[in-house]
Amino acid sequence: MDPDQFSRCVVDGIKECVTTSGIDRQQVRGISCSGIVCGFVPIDENWDPTRPYICFLDTRAKKEAEEVAHLVDKPWYEEAGNAEPGAYMPPMFMKRLLAHEPENMGRATSVVHDAHYLLGRLGELRGEDAFTDWAAAPRAGSSASTPASGSGRTVSSTR
Repeated sequence: MDPDQFSRCVVDGIKECVTTSGIDRQQVRGISCSGIVCGFVPIDENWDPTRPYICFLDTRAKKEAEEVAHLVDKPWYEEAGNAEPGAYMPPMFMKRLLAHEPENMGRATSVVHDAHYLLGRLGELRGEDAFTDWAAAPRAGSSASTPASGSGRTVSSTR
């Protein structure tokens, strides 16, 4: 799936909401985004995708998951909360992409989830601005930032 299909649909939806509501677009103070389906997009330095979006339902990394399953110790199962390494897990798919798509991954400067990809597109971010929203998966001691807290960049767009 073309990751920019998300962007086009959201921009069209925002335009429709503003138009049908009759509000002045200058009154819009923020846009929030949430990814319903876990998946990811490798991006380059210009925030352009280096390959199509990968949905978490993609099972092509089954071989990689089977290889890793033989390497992990009991703590993986106890601490990770997963019954087994699955083909749907981003690390397994990253392993597959590195082996099967080195040209695409060689151009990637970061890998972002679907919602983060969309927010980066709306905010006209660059690869160096890639972020993870740890509010979606809290971790003690995380120093990751989002455009709303700590990146130092004001996100705006006239799209």
